[in-house]
Amino acid sequence: MKNLSSSIWTRRRLLQATALGAGMASSLTPVSALSEQPSRVIFVYVPMGASKQMWHPTECNGGIALRPGSAPLEPVKRHCVFLNNLNMPDGGLGVAQVSLGGGFTDARASTLDIVLGDAFNGNVLTRNLHLGAYSGHDVVSIRSFNRVPFAQSAAAVYDSLFGDDREANTPLDQKFRAELASSEIVHFDKEVDLQIELSALALSRNATNVITLMWGDYLGNFSLPEYFTAYPRMTYHEATHHSHELYTLYRAYLSAKFAYLIQLLEVMKDENNQSLLDTTLVVHLADQGDADIHGSENAPFFIAGGKNRFRNGAVLDVKGANQYDLMDTIAAAYGVDTQYGTSKIDGLTLS
Repeated sequence: MKNLSSSIWTRRRLLQATALGAGMASSLTPVSALSEQPSRVIFVYVPMGASKQMWHPTECNGGIALRPGSAPLEPVKRHCVFLNNLNMPDGGLGVAQVSLGGGFTDARASTLDIVLGDAFNGNVLTRNLHLGAYSGHDVVSIRSFNRVPFAQSAAAVYDSLFGDDREANTPLDQKFRAELASSEIVHFDKEVDLQIELSALALSRNATNVITLMWGDYLGNFSLPEYFTAYPRMTYHEATHHSHELYTLYRAYLSAKFAYLIQLLEVMKDENNQSLLDTTLVVHLADQGDADIHGSENAPFFIAGGKNRFRNGAVLDVKGANQYDLMDTIAAAYGVDTQYGTSKIDGLTLS
């Protein structure tokens, strides 16, 4: 795990985020003229959960101590609240929608991203963006019990949103245009990066206020990129059952991707020249706890950013609360009434 938790790895990604975020302040109407409190949310679904010993951070001498699977979050942990002892009723294989509150009752007919997209639909091009990398089977979002399709190419979505704006010539625009002109096959590793970059770009330009990313589906049929040459060509799902070391490495790899998302949001600005991370809540979702046993306890949920409404920089013991309670807590912070669970999680919001 050393190669993923090192300062060399995280510094490289921070430099990349800073370079791509350069000159990204929007020229659109300031949000202050539209609403006092911008409401933006990104949900990130990562399959196969994590074991408590491998991933879950702890409090240590007033700080946050990360484990091997979460170690790449070190440079952004001050922006995060890690939700320990969160359980997942109804979780497991083939029911990804329960991660976002979707389920089997009328109150859970639509997942929280859909509910918030409907609530935050003013002054945007589209209510929701749904982007998936290797997520062709079960999807995490439902509307009225129906599955919502996820676009499998961030570059194609960029083209539909911004392709006609030839005056936009930021580093991110240049990258997506180069990708559209390329005939190279886009594999999981690159597609996830493109999803991250399109998400930041779309929020900065008010294309949407709610984004859902799927980094794989419940099958976990993707592999580590080729630069992990010292490790066997085993899929993520296979690793969860056959190699604790490789399972941990996959989790660290995905944590590094999440850290890049946070870093890019931190350096990019909105139309008020404010960091996107200040007004964008990012929610890390999973479909279970330890995937080796398909457990429902200690699912690796945490949030980051959204600093105008949510705490940052803490480990919070939620004492057996579940993902449905988390969905209600997030919705309530934005003044949206939902009844996914039975109670709110104390200590997560600022009010």
